[in-house]
Amino acid sequence: MNIRTLVSTPDPHPEDDPEVQLLGMMLQDPEVVVAAARHTYPEDFQDPRHAIIFVAALAVAAMGKPVTPGNVAVHLARRGRAKEVGGLDYLWWIGAVAIPLRKMPPEDRPLAARGILPRRDTSTG
Repeated sequence: MNIRTLVSTPDPHPEDDPEVQLLGMMLQDPEVVVAAARHTYPEDFQDPRHAIIFVAALAVAAMGKPVTPGNVAVHLARRGRAKEVGGLDYLWWIGAVAIPLRKMPPEDRPLAARGILPRRDTSTG
């Protein structure tokens, strides 16, 4: 196995990614949108697609519309960015990831599923 193989191998459990959990819950629960708006910034995302989706979700909420995969996709499409983030299929998948999280009591959900993206340690050394 070489470095190219390691880099190109997808994460076997992308649904465990806090970024995916946060965005998925934003697409399922208006309370998470409010919490995320208070605690999370676009720069907190490592995946640039997720930062774009996050900003689009906040924009949809600010317009008074429900934050759904469809509404976020339309918002992105009107700005020519839907394909850049994986399109409606990716947004639906992210929303589906959150379904099991919604069934958990809020206090048992991971931080990201409550609207707080854990800060990544960027210190060296």
